Amino acid sequence: MKNFLFSLLAAILLTGCATRSVSALTERELNDGYTAYNFNNGLITFDIVPKLGAITAGFKYLPEKRELMKPLILNVETDDLLPPNCIPEGGMINDFLWKVTTFGKLPAKITRLESDPEKSLIQVKDRWYRMQNLEYTKTVSLKKDSTAFQVEIELFNHAKKPFSAAVWQNIIQCLSQEPAIDTIIMPIKGGIKLVGRRGVKFVKTDMVFPEKDLADREVFAVPARPWIAAKDDRKPGLFVLLTTDDLAADGALFYTYKTIRVHTMEFIAAAKEIPSQKSKKFKFDYIYFSELKNLSEVFKVDDIPVGFYAEISSAPRKFIFTMQSSAPVSAKTWELTLTAENGKMYTVGKLQFPELKPEKAATVELGIRSAIPAGKYKLSAVSEDNKFSLIDTFNIFQQE
Repeated sequence: MKNFLFSLLAAILLTGCATRSVSALTERELNDGYTAYNFNNGLITFDIVPKLGAITAGFKYLPEKRELMKPLILNVETDDLLPPNCIPEGGMINDFLWKVTTFGKLPAKITRLESDPEKSLIQVKDRWYRMQNLEYTKTVSLKKDSTAFQVEIELFNHAKKPFSAAVWQNIIQCLSQEPAIDTIIMPIKGGIKLVGRRGVKFVKTDMVFPEKDLADREVFAVPARPWIAAKDDRKPGLFVLLTTDDLAADGALFYTYKTIRVHTMEFIAAAKEIPSQKSKKFKFDYIYFSELKNLSEVFKVDDIPVGFYAEISSAPRKFIFTMQSSAPVSAKTWELTLTAENGKMYTVGKLQFPELKPEKAATVELGIRSAIPAGKYKLSAVSEDNKFSLIDTFNIFQQE
């Protein structure tokens, strides 16, 4: 059945029908028995390699042929007394457990392979995940017309006592040709210097912080929102990890590590206690917004990730808002409100955003009424079925 499935997909590709409206899953041999399962919907492509611990590699945005992760290179080292060892190099996403010091890429067994024009999916299992008495199930899926893929990790605890699991997403990306100059965008909590005995990045108030100081080899920070992003300051395009609020709760950490060759963006989820003979799930979206240059917030509309950036102009006084979605989103009207430092609220007005599409960002301007006095404000937005508040404070100057 498996061979028939992939033969059918190959035939579709050869006829030219597998355009961006189709999500396809194919397999290819890498080296010495290592097989990559390639996802491709005409917008993004990436590999999953089960035999290397189900790592993700070779993430690329196809319309621009832009590599977000360098291709996987496998160097096979042989020894007469040992089986061949395949060592990956380049960019990748690894799944680890925080405070569990087992980092080897142990092979996972494929349990599901599905592909149709709407969605492709692969599921793998590992009975003794990271040498713990845990059963690991990882499901990766990609829908058509989307620049985001979804990852769900389920951990089942076979031990007789509870296990505290902090899932760690170790992401080695490269948006620039010189990875060390990638900027890592982190929405972080202010007023915190220590988490336990670990020092974290200190800022006075909650803010979206651009981490790019070459002098800081590694940085820990406390999440204020469940997302982290990377960008190259010289061109548009953001690579984003979005997770759920519960995983960014107390105990969660952002982490970045840099050398001349790499500048990682990493997320350590808040620990979840898994009772004996029970399981917990951890969900992540990996997204590329091709035209966004910065981020104020990431949220979901109809379960589709949307990136949002707000700027302010002083002459004339106006907001400039830019949005991009990872898949088509219908037009929406947002009602915007400003909250002053004294708690007083002002209505800014209604903001009509057109239909959003994954290839193109939409920008809308909204004037600030003269009745709104100068000062520092927080901005929030509400639509018929969504709402969000931005972390950063906006300084509105006096009307000229």
